[in-house]
Amino acid sequence: MRTAHKPEGPWTADTLIYAPTLVESNGFVYAGVAHPYLDTTGQTLTVHYTNSPNVLQVIKVNFTK
Repeated sequence: MRTAHKPEGPWTADTLIYAPTLVESNGFVYAGVAHPYLDTTGQTLTVHYTNSPNVLQVIKVNFTK
């Protein structure tokens, strides 16, 4: 994940927010989609992604200061 105060940047360095295990991902994760409208407070972010063999996974990222 990277953040910025403006859409054009400057952007922060990458921050790892989740790493699926090899068993979960089979070594391949794609089609990640964020759903920010599920928490309008901005304290969490729900993300879904697909892995091989076509299994949909959903995670919730909790932001802390």
